[in-house]
Amino acid sequence: MDEGKDRSYHEAPATPRAKPSTPFSHQPNPLATASLPSIILAQWIQPMVSLGARRVLEKEDVWPICSSDACESLEKRFRQVYEPNRRHWFNLSPLAVAYARTFQTELTFVLITCVLYVVALALQSYVAQAILQFLNEEENLFHISSGYWLMVMMTLSSLVAVCALNYVFFSASRIGANMRSLTMSLVFDKALKLSSAARQDYTTGEVLTLMSVDTERVFLLMIQGPWLFMGPLSFIISVVLIGILFDFYSALGGAVVLAVVMAISAKQGRRIADFQKKLLKVIDERVKVTSEALQGIRVMKFYAWEESLAQRVEKLRVKEVSLLRKFHMYQVVNTVMLFLTPSFVSGVTLGIYVLIHHTITVVEAFTLVAMVNICRTALNQLPQAVAGISKAKISYARLDAFLASAEIDTQPFFLPEGSTPTAKSPLLASTNDVYGSSIGHGRISIRNANFEWPTTSQTEVVVAATESEDTQSNINSGFKLEGINLEIERGSLVMIVGKVGSGKSSLLSALLGEMSRTSGVLEIGGRVAYVSQDTWIRNATLRDNILFEQDYDAERYEQILDASQLAMDLMALPNGDSTEIGERGINLSGGQKARVAIA
Repeated sequence: MDEGKDRSYHEAPATPRAKPSTPFSHQPNPLATASLPSIILAQWIQPMVSLGARRVLEKEDVWPICSSDACESLEKRFRQVYEPNRRHWFNLSPLAVAYARTFQTELTFVLITCVLYVVALALQSYVAQAILQFLNEEENLFHISSGYWLMVMMTLSSLVAVCALNYVFFSASRIGANMRSLTMSLVFDKALKLSSAARQDYTTGEVLTLMSVDTERVFLLMIQGPWLFMGPLSFIISVVLIGILFDFYSALGGAVVLAVVMAISAKQGRRIADFQKKLLKVIDERVKVTSEALQGIRVMKFYAWEESLAQRVEKLRVKEVSLLRKFHMYQVVNTVMLFLTPSFVSGVTLGIYVLIHHTITVVEAFTLVAMVNICRTALNQLPQAVAGISKAKISYARLDAFLASAEIDTQPFFLPEGSTPTAKSPLLASTNDVYGSSIGHGRISIRNANFEWPTTSQTEVVVAATESEDTQSNINSGFKLEGINLEIERGSLVMIVGKVGSGKSSLLSALLGEMSRTSGVLEIGGRVAYVSQDTWIRNATLRDNILFEQDYDAERYEQILDASQLAMDLMALPNGDSTEIGERGINLSGGQKARVAIA
């Protein structure tokens, strides 16, 4: 090979890869600073849409929620306006009224945009009439002789209507999502504060139903709610325009048809609501039975109760399906009737107009149909909205009852003679901080106090005692503790001794706020920690059970291990404090479980 033809080849340096941009999860949500046009045209979300077109979105590709949508911020606004015991006009739900006040600014903008949408539709009918008059070489309402300008007006009015409708449902969805998350937070928070008597009224299955089914209905009402406003509004505007452009009798005929249909629909709606109430009761009972079966699965297996339980669940399911069939039958009839209403209104209106004037032009016919079509979309969506408000009304009533149920007396306080306890206070707050008590830190003082259990047949005591049957008997019979005087100094070890059924467990429940105090003074200087005989541990490592989501502090951790006498147990475990315990971990003895609970 000729050397002259030799060529030297050099490897080109690798092109430096671009550094990955900051993931969306570490960036502020652009919705918080987005302008109104950006929200209407959905420009603020385009970066995420573009990324999703290139690859599958992951958790890091989602922006954090706006600070105004955070549950903590929403609950702070809600607590300022929530009045659970106040009666409102028309028996409105206190929770619904509080939501309306919490989101009053957002709801006001939604209503204004609904009006803009209906006005834009009304303008379209006027422009359609002007275009038909232009084609027939007649003078139009706008005195515009150019068809191009009329088409521009039609395009702009259509664009305004579409943008307004888009903003309405974007805002309604955002408000509804905030309401749903806020409702779930309220239910969860309330479930942690229920008194013993209230816990018998609401099982775990019923609380789960409140957090899933009822919160979803609160959300769906906001999605469908705008049609409840736009439906009647669009119909009123449609009737007024028909009366102005044509005659009063034609408009009156259409109004009468709609009034009759709406009266029938309202009656159907009440029947639908009745079926919905019955359906929810059956669903709650079925969920309760299923939850109890899962919780007591071992006992069910030991006694071979599978067939009996399956028959019980099947019986409830048959009843549920029967109610569902009736519920949907009425709902379908109502939906079809309202769906056909605009056609009925158009036919009656045109018929009356022809009957009076004996003739009708093409321009008049098309304009009349365009006027009726103003309310067509809203009336077509109205059945779903009516069904949604029926369901939400029941859910709001259930949520109101749950949120107004009795709570644990978690903050002991001074109760003057002859008064009744009504105050509610933060969970396990300090008496000294809240009430300015003179009691020293770490002391417990009970002076001339009387306590009693609610007179209910199934009240559950929070303290698991050895003599559980006798204790439960005391509770069921409305057991009372009278004239209790007790002073416990800081650092002292106190044992409560007595015969079976004498009220030892009830006294502990009184200290925890589970037992209602009717008179006297109960003061606790500080916070309360309680470890029951029936210990509970999580399915996690032993260290996670001790830390309980708190940050690890080596020095404090060692102190806790020493105080709870767990050091010897860690040496016996295969992986020390990294050993998994709980349902899918190793089994601990009763003493080990108790020491873990204390830690």
